[in-house]
Amino acid sequence: MTLRDLVIEMIGTFVLVLTGTLALAQYGTATPAAVMVVAVAFGLGMAAGFSAVGPERFRWINPALTLAAALDGRIRVRTFALSAVGQVLGAIGASLVLASILGFDAVRTTVPVAPRLGPALITEVVLSAVLALVYLHSTDDFEHLAAARVAVVLAYIGIHVAALPISGASVNPARSIGPALVAVDFTDLWMYALAPLVGAAIAAVVFRLVAHD
Repeated sequence: MTLRDLVIEMIGTFVLVLTGTLALAQYGTATPAAVMVVAVAFGLGMAAGFSAVGPERFRWINPALTLAAALDGRIRVRTFALSAVGQVLGAIGASLVLASILGFDAVRTTVPVAPRLGPALITEVVLSAVLALVYLHSTDDFEHLAAARVAVVLAYIGIHVAALPISGASVNPARSIGPALVAVDFTDLWMYALAPLVGAAIAAVVFRLVAHD
């Protein structure tokens, strides 16, 4: 992995996090309509993040998806580490831009906090595993990369619709770390940083069981 790859992951994650958190800061999750708006914003933000960094191969813009790729032997551990750095930097940049637009109080509203830790933890692990499994299956054949991106984006939207009221639907450590650092609010951050990685590890095991001879 080169510096160019790190910058690409940073840009893609920046686009994803800024688009999603701008919607979240303005609309919240108090009503079903608001949940739908925010879910679609995060999904379209992911699609925009993929498109903003070029079509030549899949860009993860999520440390959990990058870890799933590493555990499946598709990339090296060093690539995972550098990608994760770029992704967190991109999320920090997005939160700083959000603060410049709506203020630091708005950034605080985008820091995911678990209403109930147990249900939120289970939700983040399981739905991160689902997202990673969709990624692993859909990108197993790189001849259909565009379809893979669509599959991952649709899964991402569905996860947000289902999980926003329960856990905030982070399923992306960078998306949680960036706002938390900018807002200096580390409530439950350990869970939002760790649970998606656990889910990705589970997905990698399941994928090897069901997809490999």
